[in-house]
Amino acid sequence: MKQFREVYEKNEIMHYMFKDKFAHQTADHFAKDQLELLSEISELAYETKCYKYWFKKESAAREVILEEYADVVMMTLAFATEAGVKLPAETKIITEDNLVHQFLTIYRLAAVITPDVTKEHMLDLFANVLNLGKLLKFSEQEIKDAVLSKITKTMNMFEQGVI
Repeated sequence: MKQFREVYEKNEIMHYMFKDKFAHQTADHFAKDQLELLSEISELAYETKCYKYWFKKESAAREVILEEYADVVMMTLAFATEAGVKLPAETKIITEDNLVHQFLTIYRLAAVITPDVTKEHMLDLFANVLNLGKLLKFSEQEIKDAVLSKITKTMNMFEQGVI
C-alpha cells in the first residue's frame, strides 16, 4: 500500500476541492456520489464483458478498461477520504479469483456505504477493488500511473473552470 500513498494524497486534495465547491449545492450529494461509484463499477464491468457469456464481442481495449478501473479506484478513495480512513501499509488479502464474483462483492460493499461508514468497511471495499485490478491483470504501477494521470487531468479541468 505504500506505493498508493501518493495516489491517496493527490486524490484527497482533489476530493476536498470538489467538496468545497459542490457539496453545499445539494443535500443529497452523498447519495449522488454513491450512485456515481456504482455507475463507475458498472461502466468497468460493461467494458470487460465478463458477464456476457452469450456475447461474441470481445472486451474493450486494455487501455479503456484501465481508465475505467482508475475511475473506480478514485471514487473508492474519495469515500475513504470522506470517512477519514487512511490507507494502511498493508491491506487485507482477497483470494477471489472469479471476475464476476469480485464485481458482485464490490457492488454489495459499495451499495451499503453510509455517511458513517466504518473504517473496516472502507478497507474491505478498497482491498476488493485492488483484487479486481489483479484479476484484470494490471500491475500496481499501471494502476498508480493510471489513477495519477486521471487525477491530474481532472484537477487541470477543475482549475481551468471546465468543472
